[in-house]
Amino acid sequence: MKIALCVSVPNGGEEFLKLLADTAARLASGKHEIGIDFTCHGEQQRGLTETCGLKLPVYRSHIVPREERRYLHANSVTHSRCVNALFASVEADVAVICDFDMALVCRNWDQFLAQRVAEQEIAFFGAPYSADAGFNFRLPQLSIFARKYQGQPNCMFAAFSPRRLRSISDRLCDFASTFGDPHSIPIRFIATPEESRCFGLPVGSFQYIDTGSRIPQLIARHGLTHQTLERRVKTYMVLRSARFPDNYPAFLYPEEYLHQGVPFVVHFRKGASKSTEDGYGPDLFKRDIDAWIAALPEKDASLVGAAPGA
Repeated sequence: MKIALCVSVPNGGEEFLKLLADTAARLASGKHEIGIDFTCHGEQQRGLTETCGLKLPVYRSHIVPREERRYLHANSVTHSRCVNALFASVEADVAVICDFDMALVCRNWDQFLAQRVAEQEIAFFGAPYSADAGFNFRLPQLSIFARKYQGQPNCMFAAFSPRRLRSISDRLCDFASTFGDPHSIPIRFIATPEESRCFGLPVGSFQYIDTGSRIPQLIARHGLTHQTLERRVKTYMVLRSARFPDNYPAFLYPEEYLHQGVPFVVHFRKGASKSTEDGYGPDLFKRDIDAWIAALPEKDASLVGAAPGA
């Protein structure tokens, strides 16, 4: 089968992308063709990305102009356009919309996704949004705390069959078309049990609408199957050097995502803005991942590999 990692790469994101491609190549089963589709914001960046020494071939690249930072959610508008460009053009049996600052840490990850998506026909398999982080919208008359939808995969890491999904939708995101106006506010009041079931939030709460918010609507409207990985922060298995004070912002914690207790993919989180001054920089992130992979068994009969020492 053909598998494509579809990645939106910001300016300066080449080193993280190299790590993602390297881990994907090192841990692949060898049974599938794997490559990368990516978006960037200009010809110079495209050239840098294509020549930075990726361990996987580049299938397609797209230039998506960056939305000017005139308003709070401008980056999500840009990301939405990037995801839709990747979704519309990817040619593969399995596609994975993936943040640029993630890394695969599971041996035979490709075989596992091929079975889940192509053979078992799970429409979306991936990472859920954090349940412990939200955003306070400070409006002229009030302050509103909102969280992103819960319990379903999002555009940070989501595997799917492009042919199947494009048969029911021409896009994966509608954030840019709905909230591209700087005067818009990307929040939704969860007012009905139907909305509660769709977005995994209780009636009476507020949803912070982000890039992936069309996914739960597609799942609900078309009765699509989906599975999520288990999210873990603070008590890390792979990212063992990560140490943060108790008051560290929840939305910046690096994340590990596990399947049946075994790490599958890790996420540096906010890779374009978090610095070494936070106490856990890209070098430590890479070192932890390399140490984890080095300790994995060379061969494993299971699809998801085994934890070192297990």
